[in-house]
Amino acid sequence: MTDRSEAARPLGPADPLRVASARDLLPSAGRAGGWAGVSRLAELTRLDRLGLPVWQAVRPMGRALSVHQGKGATDDDARLGALLEAVESHAAESYQAEGPICRLHELPARERAADIGDFAADRNRPPPADQPHRWVAARDLRSGGTLHLPFDLVSLDLTRAVPSPFDRASNGIGAGGSVEEAATVALQELIERDAVTEWQAQGLVPRMRSTIDPETITYGWFGAWRQRLSDAAVAARFYRVPSLTGAPVVVCELGDLGKSAAALRTANGRACHPDPEIALFKALAEAMQGRATYIAGSRDDLLPSDYQVPAGEGIRVAFGLPPPPGMALVDWAETRPGPRGLEGIVGALTAAGCDRIALVELARPEGLAVVRAFVCGLASIRRRRRTVGR
Repeated sequence: MTDRSEAARPLGPADPLRVASARDLLPSAGRAGGWAGVSRLAELTRLDRLGLPVWQAVRPMGRALSVHQGKGATDDDARLGALLEAVESHAAESYQAEGPICRLHELPARERAADIGDFAADRNRPPPADQPHRWVAARDLRSGGTLHLPFDLVSLDLTRAVPSPFDRASNGIGAGGSVEEAATVALQELIERDAVTEWQAQGLVPRMRSTIDPETITYGWFGAWRQRLSDAAVAARFYRVPSLTGAPVVVCELGDLGKSAAALRTANGRACHPDPEIALFKALAEAMQGRATYIAGSRDDLLPSDYQVPAGEGIRVAFGLPPPPGMALVDWAETRPGPRGLEGIVGALTAAGCDRIALVELARPEGLAVVRAFVCGLASIRRRRRTVGR
């Protein structure tokens, strides 16, 4: 039974870079959720035994996903996260913009990407550059000029233009109390996706060398979660992943051999944030949200195969095996903060060779800002990084 002191202990840190608290933003987010077609909010927290607040927002008429998840240290944080994900998706699904229909090389040289493969789902199978495509004029955050993006890259309306050679995913969509905050959230997600994709491609042993020594993490909330996970027989590993900008990127893997479904055995989460502590918490929270998501089974992108265990399967891991004795672990105390604010992140990307950074404002529902960001050359979940600076 949980005693009073444990119940009062904070489940995690508050994000100091948000312009307003979750409680202050919830009324606007609730109204924006109505605009996005959210029909109900549902709590998933108690479907799992871990106890992190997880909520979902249901949007029956969604054209990409109909169920959106949110998590956080409080119920308000989790509700807000679910609502903002729904609002982000609806804004991208319903976005319309006039733009030229032409071949890539017919766009002004200063307003086009160097490589159409930057927009591809698979860089080895790029969209045909000699065919006309519909383009959207985005704001180049470095030059202040225009950078044209494929409409199919910006739009998330998956009832149209499917299949597409362009990367049609929610990566790089952000919402916040201001355009700058939303853009910062979106760029952090792009940096995280790029870092994790390239890190995964390094192989098992280099990934294992990224394992963080949990004994060097001294936050009170972290110690409480280590104990709770241990009591629930859930093994946790954390990895510090290098990023182009030097921003802290953390991956968390939760292993639960007591679960029969493969996805629940290796739930994982990833996060990027200028504050190392926030990045660590967000990665842990996303992994726990993933568990609750699979237990609920209500996400429309979950397949029956996600709940199967292949015959004869042995050890299953998402990123790495437990480090062997003698392997040096990462000292968390050596993790440094990353660039802060939109100007700082744009400057760090530019210094790393990624100087084509675009932003499209998708919508302004109920005083919130929803944007899509894109950085030429970065990897995505499916696309590898292009040599930066080319």
